[in-house]
Amino acid sequence: MVIGGTLLTGGRGYVLGSMIGVFVFATINTIISFMGAEQSWTHIIIGALLLLFIVVQRAIVARSDRRT
Repeated sequence: MVIGGTLLTGGRGYVLGSMIGVFVFATINTIISFMGAEQSWTHIIIGALLLLFIVVQRAIVARSDRRT
């Protein structure tokens, strides 16, 4: 998955969604940096957030697949 909802394995995605995803990623990165976190912790926090977002997206997709 690419940030913003565009899947690398195929499917649909929108350029606007990817752009919003990049802006959100940059904003999170900037906020964490301004909070004074070290570079290594910044990478760990962003990785954990991306993992969380992926798990949430998978749960949403699985739920919508069960309904149809």
